[in-house]
Amino acid sequence: LLTYAQKPICTTTISNTIKEYNGVNVNQEDSLLFNKSSIDKGLFSSIKYEVVEIVENKFMNETLVYIPDRDILRDNDGIVLVGQQVKVSYTIAAKLIVLKSFVSGRVDKVTKYISIERNKIVRVRILLYRFSIVGDKFISWHSQKGVIGAILSQEDLPFIKDGIAPGLIINPHAIPSRITMNHLLEMPKSRKSSRIDATAFNKAYRSFEANTAKFSKEKMYYGATRLPIEAKVTIGICYYHTLRHQARDKAHSISKGIIQSLTKQPLEGRSRKGRLQFREMEKDCPIAHGAASMLLKKLKNTSDLCEI
Repeated sequence: LLTYAQKPICTTTISNTIKEYNGVNVNQEDSLLFNKSSIDKGLFSSIKYEVVEIVENKFMNETLVYIPDRDILRDNDGIVLVGQQVKVSYTIAAKLIVLKSFVSGRVDKVTKYISIERNKIVRVRILLYRFSIVGDKFISWHSQKGVIGAILSQEDLPFIKDGIAPGLIINPHAIPSRITMNHLLEMPKSRKSSRIDATAFNKAYRSFEANTAKFSKEKMYYGATRLPIEAKVTIGICYYHTLRHQARDKAHSISKGIIQSLTKQPLEGRSRKGRLQFREMEKDCPIAHGAASMLLKKLKNTSDLCEI
């Protein structure tokens, strides 16, 4: 759920610029550069709900009991109360249901009911506040998707003569590869629509179409040196929204884990806190970097080595 409190022209829009960033390889093709000032103001901030279900199994002789805890408040059944701040490894129920490593937020709702098998079930809904970070994924109306490659301060970003810096910079090479021509058409039209009525049924629409070209490119200046950029840069307003693919949910690493008895190798899968797969391309990267000796450690000593 987006929480960005902006009332735009049609939907949530963002000032978009198409250019490379000073030759630095941080917005390569589908990568995006974000304005840190825009994120601090709440751009694309969102709320995510994480639901944890606790079942009291009568056949396993399980019972929910009250356990006093000085960190968080609980009710008589040992369930965490609504409004409590919970973090990683906090016990939210007296059945010792421990939070996952990526859950850290506020308890929003607690629901208790009894199943058909007469087991007590508790559903705890946790509210997570999310702000955009490097690795989050966004997309425009025209399927021009991208991932944040860097978040830069507004002082370092290019700006127009009015002092306006873009909230987002995309690489021009992203347009011909995905052939999203409507992305280029929307930016100048939306920019002019913010100043006049651009309804298609208006009599002034023809003059609007004729004068759109001058709103597509601008003379911009480097943020660091304040010197003018030689070529004009495409800048305008574009519809963007965030996707569910967030870096916080996909981050995973492991140093120690469970070994399977059959294969004598670590478990696989992020949900099981398993290993990271080391395949053909991962093998080639250390060799290309001159670190071939680490392959013995990663592929044998910490994975397949076992005593029979």
